[in-house]
Amino acid sequence: MTVVFRSLHAYLNIREPPGMRVRCPGPPARWKGNAMFTAIAHVPLSDPLPLIEALAGHLREQDVTLERQGEALRVRLSMGEALFRPAADGVEVEARAPDRSGMEEMVDFIASHLLEFCVTEHPVIRWTGAAEAGTLYADFREMTVAGVERMGDWRRFMLTGTDLARFADPAAPYGRFHFPPEGMAPRWPKAGPDGLPLPVDPAWRPAVRRHAIRTVEPEAGRIELDILLHGGGGAGAEWARWARKGDRCGLSGPETEPAVPALRAAETVTLAGDAAARPVIQRLLEVLRPDARGVVLLEGEGPPLENAPQGMQLRQVPALLPALRETADSGVLWAGAEAGAAREIRLWLAEHPEVDGSVRDLWRRGVSASNANPARDFPAGAKWRPRGQRV
Repeated sequence: MTVVFRSLHAYLNIREPPGMRVRCPGPPARWKGNAMFTAIAHVPLSDPLPLIEALAGHLREQDVTLERQGEALRVRLSMGEALFRPAADGVEVEARAPDRSGMEEMVDFIASHLLEFCVTEHPVIRWTGAAEAGTLYADFREMTVAGVERMGDWRRFMLTGTDLARFADPAAPYGRFHFPPEGMAPRWPKAGPDGLPLPVDPAWRPAVRRHAIRTVEPEAGRIELDILLHGGGGAGAEWARWARKGDRCGLSGPETEPAVPALRAAETVTLAGDAAARPVIQRLLEVLRPDARGVVLLEGEGPPLENAPQGMQLRQVPALLPALRETADSGVLWAGAEAGAAREIRLWLAEHPEVDGSVRDLWRRGVSASNANPARDFPAGAKWRPRGQRV
């Protein structure tokens, strides 16, 4: 069964390496068990127990933390927890989270799973205590282009907005950028009464893509975003070609880089990437130990990297895999590249267990903005959306 909801997998159509299971993800871990926000819903169903059992089996396969309390099911995620209790005429659901953003994640998670598993019934879900329908999501920021710098095949955007402190942690270097169609007023994601996003006409719907944020200055209310103008196109590249001072985009997130704990602790580090990986590598250099030693392997041209620890050598290479074979014989490795190249690096890593490696698919050759994520296409005004997509 495919898991599709508000996460980097849903937004970017990112696929894990062969053999890896897609797990039900969440935002940066913040759930400590002391809820500040609570929402409840009664979901009318004729026979709730089979649904709860099916949901438990699915989440168990995803390594989600579960607790059975008689016929009830408690689910614990990084952003909060949910309790499903059978009732005579349906399911009683309670969601708890430490903040509004976490609560939005939880009701999204619950509603999307209930709708997927209610095969023969189409229950109406209405929440008490969740965000008011029609409001922008708590982790969403509208950003305005304050400046554009042309750097060869790159564009550097200075974007201004409010309340950007949550994006400053280099352990969570990614933002989900909402790029509106050219010449159209932005239509930003808003919550529906069931906890899922309100549908938007595809002609107006922003394209949502994950990009690493190069720099964040929360006090000044600005960030820097570097976008590579891929020859094959892409939603971010298309927006970057026409966006000018005063234009707007959206920003939500942030999203963590799972390799950060290992990189922070490592004495020996290898960072490797093609041109598209430069913004990510720039942020990852910030998490390394001051005494970290190793090499940064760079394929392709792009903005220069700054503030690398003294022991990290920067090396331009014609191709990543041959360079990795020569240099990465131990320590911690992070690599980001086009999907085909990333696959080759994973195969090499499988033969070298002495290297603690993480590899990211940053883009896919031959995939343009028009076909990058066909799962995001749903009819305008549809009552059901692919689970949890905030578009």
